[in-house]
Amino acid sequence: MNEINIYGTTYSREYIESQIKNYQQMRNDLNSGAITPRRVVGTGYKNSRMVANIWIAENIVRYETLKSVMDSSLTPSVK
Repeated sequence: MNEINIYGTTYSREYIESQIKNYQQMRNDLNSGAITPRRVVGTGYKNSRMVANIWIAENIVRYETLKSVMDSSLTPSVK
């Protein structure tokens, strides 16, 4: 199965995998100092680096969950 439909939004396997890679690269850039927390979550946070890391982690988990659901045999085929 190469696509999954969640609440009317269709996600392809390629899109999901590219999003995981993008967020992992963003996390690496944030931790190495290549980007600032402001570029990830904006301004106004007291612990902006922590908030940015949490936001990135949540997005990685979201797309990894979509990928695992797509790989599951319980997922009905989408046409």
